Amino acid sequence: MQYLTTIACVFSTGVWVFVGLYKLTHRKKMIEVIRAHHIPLPEAAYWLSMTVELGGACFMLFQQAIWAVVLAWLVFLCIATPIFHGAVVRDRTIDYHQLVHVGKNFSIAGGLIALLIIDGTLPQYLGWAETPSRAAIASTGAKPSAALAQGPSSRE
Repeated sequence: MQYLTTIACVFSTGVWVFVGLYKLTHRKKMIEVIRAHHIPLPEAAYWLSMTVELGGACFMLFQQAIWAVVLAWLVFLCIATPIFHGAVVRDRTIDYHQLVHVGKNFSIAGGLIALLIIDGTLPQYLGWAETPSRAAIASTGAKPSAALAQGPSSRE
């Protein structure tokens, strides 16, 4: 099952790398965009977003602290989506461009949550330590869907 985690990590980094590299090569423009959205300290916000996007992608590609990257990207999406794509309806008309971005971000979030479950390395203090990974379930011969549906509370 390790190959599933590897494939998911590689595909999950795609949008973060492409957007991060664009921002890196268009720094002044991106800082102006951040400023136009009234985000405080636009220069610092730019570098913070670069760290989350490209730094997270590096960790993800090397499969290090996957859970931390997933959580950072989910927080990033929860903050950035309403700020940059919150105007889905303008003048009683749906702005298709913004609608697509919101939908894309929901899809990315869903994929990240799935990756978190497939990876199965969330630290115990964050609450999912007892949830079995699919690899662990497969080694017992149980059906993955049944074992995952039981959840940690029904196992001892």
